[in-house]
Amino acid sequence: MKYVVAGSTMTLRYTAKDAGGNAVPGVSVTLDKALGATFTGSLVAVTDSSGVATFTLVNTNTDANAESYRADLNTWSDSTSGTVEADYVPYITSAGTGACYVIPNGACARDRVWSHVVRSATPTATATPTTTASSLTRIFASFGAGDSIGATGATQSFGGGVTSTVATSPRGDRALKFVKGPGDIWSGLNFILSGPNALTGAGNSTITLDYYSPDSVNSPLELKLMGNGGNPWVRYATNAAPGWNSISVDFSTIAGWSSTAVYKTLVIYVDFTDAAGMAAHVANTGQIYYIDNVSINGGTSADGASDPVVSASATASASATPTATPTATATPTATATASVASCAGVASEFITGESFDNLSVTGNGTKSVGSDGKISWNTNNTEFTFTYSDATLACQYIQINYFMVSSGLTLALSQSASGSSSTGCDPGPASGNSCYIRLDANGRASYTVTVTNAFGGRTFSYILVGPAWSSAPLGGQGVVNFTGAPAPSPTASATSTGTATPTPTATVGTVPSSVNIQLTSANAATMMTIGNSWWRENSASNSYVKYVQAGGTLTLNYVVTNSAGAVVANAPVVLQKNPIGPA
Repeated sequence: MKYVVAGSTMTLRYTAKDAGGNAVPGVSVTLDKALGATFTGSLVAVTDSSGVATFTLVNTNTDANAESYRADLNTWSDSTSGTVEADYVPYITSAGTGACYVIPNGACARDRVWSHVVRSATPTATATPTTTASSLTRIFASFGAGDSIGATGATQSFGGGVTSTVATSPRGDRALKFVKGPGDIWSGLNFILSGPNALTGAGNSTITLDYYSPDSVNSPLELKLMGNGGNPWVRYATNAAPGWNSISVDFSTIAGWSSTAVYKTLVIYVDFTDAAGMAAHVANTGQIYYIDNVSINGGTSADGASDPVVSASATASASATPTATPTATATPTATATASVASCAGVASEFITGESFDNLSVTGNGTKSVGSDGKISWNTNNTEFTFTYSDATLACQYIQINYFMVSSGLTLALSQSASGSSSTGCDPGPASGNSCYIRLDANGRASYTVTVTNAFGGRTFSYILVGPAWSSAPLGGQGVVNFTGAPAPSPTASATSTGTATPTPTATVGTVPSSVNIQLTSANAATMMTIGNSWWRENSASNSYVKYVQAGGTLTLNYVVTNSAGAVVANAPVVLQKNPIGPA
C-alpha cells in the first residue's frame, strides 16, 4: 500500500526474473490499472540491463477529490472521507495476464501496489447548505429505454470479479444486472457518484428500491450515502431474502444521518456489509443480482423512463376472443407470452446465468431410454437440433460449447452467413466446437449439429458457458452417447442389383447404459494416484500421473464393469486424448 499526495509523482520499479531467479533485461512490462484515482504516464516499460522496469506516474487528482489528509504517510489509517484508489498489477506484456498468475497457481509471482490518494492539507470547514423539500430533486431509475441515471449507474461497479449492465430481469422488465464472481467480497456499485443533487434532506429522507437475490439463504445488502469526497457518510444494512425484496430506508432513523448534510453519492454493496448482526456473506461464484425501481426524494415512475413489469395481470386478457369486425383504432389483445415484435433497438448482452433446463436436444434418428433414465442415441442419428427457449431472455446472447468429443467423431455446427442470428451460430465469436447465438424476440434460438462417424461407444459433451466453466446453477452439462455397431465397410464383391444387402451381425456386445471404466489394479499400481484434484467426473473417478520416457511405450489396461460390478465383455472403449504439449 502506498499513500500518494494529490498532484504528486509516484515511481514504481519492478524487477523481472526468470524461473531461476536471474534478472531478465530487454523485456516489456505492462501495468494493469484498476479503480478510479487518475494518473498520467506510460503503463508500459522495458527492463534495463539489470532487469528493472521503471514507471513514473503523475497523479492528477486535486485535494477536492482525494481522501482525507494523513499526517503520517508511512502508517495506515482509515479515511474519514471515502477512498480514492488506483490498483496496479504488473505482467510481462508478451505473456498477457494469463493462467500463470491465476490463484492458486504458484508458477510465477508479481507484486500488486494499492495507491491511496490523500489531500495535501486538512481542508477548511465550510458551511453546509440546508436542504428543503422544494430544493430536493425527485429521482427515479426504472432502467427502461432512455433512463440515463440507470444507464450511468450500471457502468460504475467497483472491485474485482464483478460486472454490471442493464438487462432483462427475472420478472421481464429492465433492471440493473450485477454479476458477482470470485474476487473482492466488498465489491459493489457507485450507483450515483458525486451527483449534482442532494439525495436526501429535511424534505425527504427515504430511499426505496427493488432488489433480487439469487442466493438460497439470506445475504447482506448495504446502502451508503456519502458527501462529495466521501464525508460525511451514513449507511444502512439489512438481510436480503432469496428472490425479490422491496427495500425502503428512512435515513432519518439511522444514527449519523443529518438533514442538513448534503449527500451526493449512493453506494450499493451487493452481498456485503461489515455491519454487526447481519447475515454472513455468501461465497461468490458468478451469482446474478438485480436492482430495479430506485426512488430518491419521493421519485415515482412519472419522474423516470417507462419500464413496466411483465406480470400475470398484464397477460390476463390473453384468452379474450377478438371481435369479428375490429375497428381501425382497436387495441390488439395481449399474447400469452411476454414477447416483443423484433430485436431492433433492444440492447443485447452475453447471458451468464441461463438455466440448463431450457436447452433441448432432438436427433433425426432413434434413441432409447435405459432403466436408469439415461438416453442413448442410435448411430442412425446424423444430425441433432439444439433449441434454447426463455422468453425473459429475448434478444440476448448465449454460448454452448462442445467438448470431450471421441476420437474419430466429427461435429459440424450450422452457422449464420449474416452473423448474429437465432437459427445459426455466429461465425465471428464461434471457434471450433462452440456456438455463440442470439435468441430471437421470443427468447428462442435453434441450430443444428451434423455428426459423422457416429459409431457405438462414441460420445460428445455440451455445456452452457459463462464467467466460469459452467454458468448453469445445476446440471449444466449434457452428454450424447451413441449405441450400435459401426456402419459396415463396402466390399469389392458388392453387386449392382437393387436387392438390399443384409446387415452383418454386430460383434459388439450389449453395453449397459451405466458402466464403470477403470484401470486394472495392476496397471494403476504402476502410476501415481492424485485422486480428484486435477479432474473430477464424479466422486468415484480418479486422476493418475505416469512418467513415460521419450520414445517409450505406454500400455493402459482398462476393465469395464456394470453398476453391479460384473465385467462387461465385448464393450468398445475409446480413449480421448487432450491436445496438451507436443504430439
